[in-house]
Formats: sequence, C-alpha cells, structure tokens
Amino acid sequence: MKLEIDITEEEVLGMYGYQSLEEVTPQIKKTATEMIAEGEELANLKSVTGDIEEIEINSKENLITINGDYKIESDYLTDKLFGANKATAGLVTTGFRLEKEINNYFNKGDYLKATILDIVGNRLLDRITKKVWHTVRDNAVNQGLGVSGYYSPGEGDWDIADQEFLFKLASGEKIGVNLTSKQMLSPQKSLLFIIGQGSNLEVNEYEPCQDCTNQDCPFHSADR
Repeated sequence: MKLEIDITEEEVLGMYGYQSLEEVTPQIKKTATEMIAEGEELANLKSVTGDIEEIEINSKENLITINGDYKIESDYLTDKLFGANKATAGLVTTGFRLEKEINNYFNKGDYLKATILDIVGNRLLDRITKKVWHTVRDNAVNQGLGVSGYYSPGEGDWDIADQEFLFKLASGEKIGVNLTSKQMLSPQKSLLFIIGQGSNLEVNEYEPCQDCTNQDCPFHSADR
C-alpha cells in the first residue's frame, strides 16, 4: 500500500525514552535515522477489509450480535460500538521482512538497532491502520453514516478468541497473514480490528490512546 510516510526521529526517539532531541547523542540519532530508512524500505504494508452487514447491540446484556448469529459478549466493545448497525473488519500488516531484520539485530546482539527498528515498525503499523480507518470513514460519510474508532480483540474485556471470527471476515490469508491456534497473528506486526458504522456515530478523528487503559504503554509518550 502506498502511504505518505512521515516518521520522524523525534517520535521514534520519544518512544525510546528521550524527552527531546537535545538529549540524544549523535550516534543514537544517526542510528535512528538509519533505522527509519531501513524500516520504510523493508516494510511490506498490506491491508484487507471485510464488510459486516448487520450489527445488533444489546447494552443491557453487553452483547453484540453480528450478521444475525455470531455473538460477542463485552462491556468494552458494546460501549465503543454503541450506535453502529454495520461494521468493517480490518487487518493490516508490515510483513515478514521487517520482522526478520529486527530478529537478526537481536540475535547479533545489536540491541540498539533492534529496539529502534522495532519502534519504527510499530509506527508504520500505526500509519497503515489509520489509513484504513480514514478510508472506511470517508466511505461511510458518503453514505450519510458516521464511524467509531477501531478496536481489537484483547482490548478491555473483549475475548482474544474472537480474533478467529474477525480474521475469517477480513480474509486475512489474502495478505499473507496467519492466525495461530493461540490466536496470535503472524507476522507479529499485524493488527486485526473492527470499525463500527451508523448514523448516530460522529467520530471525526480517532486516537487509540484515548481508549487505552495501559498507562505503561510507550505509545502514551508519542502522538498517535
């Protein structure tokens, strides 16, 4: 997928732990620049989506029924999708090459490059996820609908086991992503999510950190 990628040294090193670029040594800044370029070169950004034609939300029972039969019980997701009557299942990935190179650096003991390249991969995944969200939002607006944010199994009280259902809806195998028996996505830098759509939803911009309860997450230190 073609993206206008604008990953900066400041955001990457901010997630590495620095408060400002003035604190960073020339060597670490040089490494960050190199890893940003390498990450953008190695990443094979792909996405796929699948339509969910019908969603019924029962707030009293914290129950969501998808396409008339599949049920998700989650207080978290019921709250986030309230007002939706349809949805999109999405899957994005940065591909295997980037993941392989991160592991190569770790195996060689070059932890600085490995860690920074890993951060770059996370930022690339964030970029493509937001690209898909904006595409879904634009399509919904053209139909007179609004959208929710994007949410993934495992967040809040949403059971990770529902990954299998969403994976099938999104046809994840089309972009070379696999789902293991333990509900893990491979490549690891992949994300499966749902975006609600409905006339009563009015999310114009979305920042995932607003919904995150993990105060130790390094993404809190970066502008997602």
